[in-house]
Amino acid sequence: MVRTALQYLDALSTEAAGDEALQLELGSGYSRVAETQSGMTGPNLGLREEALKNLRKAQAILEPLYRTRPAAKGPAMELADVHRWISENSVRIGDRPAGIKHLEQSLAISQQLAKAHPEYEEVAMDLALGYFQYNRDIAPRGTPDFRYVAEPIRIIEDLLRKKPDDQRLLRELSRAYNGAGSVYFSARRAAEGLPYLEKATVLLKAWVRSRPDNAISRRNLMYDYSGVGDAYVGSSFSLGNREKAAAAFAKMAEHGAALLAAEPNQPKRNRTSRWRRCARRAPCLPRVSPPFNC
Repeated sequence: MVRTALQYLDALSTEAAGDEALQLELGSGYSRVAETQSGMTGPNLGLREEALKNLRKAQAILEPLYRTRPAAKGPAMELADVHRWISENSVRIGDRPAGIKHLEQSLAISQQLAKAHPEYEEVAMDLALGYFQYNRDIAPRGTPDFRYVAEPIRIIEDLLRKKPDDQRLLRELSRAYNGAGSVYFSARRAAEGLPYLEKATVLLKAWVRSRPDNAISRRNLMYDYSGVGDAYVGSSFSLGNREKAAAAFAKMAEHGAALLAAEPNQPKRNRTSRWRRCARRAPCLPRVSPPFNC
């Protein structure tokens, strides 16, 4: 399917010169193929290098459109997304400088567009996702960077005032809280990070309850409980409450066991990640505790 899509896009590229609508469709097409190859929002083929090649094709097509009309929503949003996805894949393959460069370019485009179009929810969400990605991938590494730690929370909470029951916004708010908590934890400030991590867990727990078969969300909830447990016990700067750590790790193990039952043949990296998180629970348990299933 990917090969067929690329053949179509490559053929379309010969016809797109001078046609802005066709060029926008072409750039969007290459970025969607890249998302299939190595996206973070759902199932993908794990082909990061191939995805980066197609994202750079999309970037080369979209940048002239953006330079011509920087306030036009379509080209700007597509280009901001492409820079964000290049950043994500670059970080995952170990190229942090490229990750920082492209994410800063994405944020610059989204910030400008949000000023020009404050009425569009999707523009605000694009900016919030860029800030979240910065908090997740860039801010906790090296010297912790708090510039954007509250920005995605602020934007999404503003949107929720208009649509308080919007499940997608609540899910993204959970991720934003988690990102903020991670930045504080990386700065060895567990007491400040814990409230963000706990809020993330509450929101994501409600999401998983309504979608019990969503493996990605359940896996993320397992990670969230693991983060709460780490804030209480496990590091020199943790808060030292073994009882609360054990409770968080018990919830983590519960969701780990549910995932294992639902996905017995899942990739080795997921099984290993789950096992490591479940192992964190053991030091918090009394010696008389029964074995736990994870």
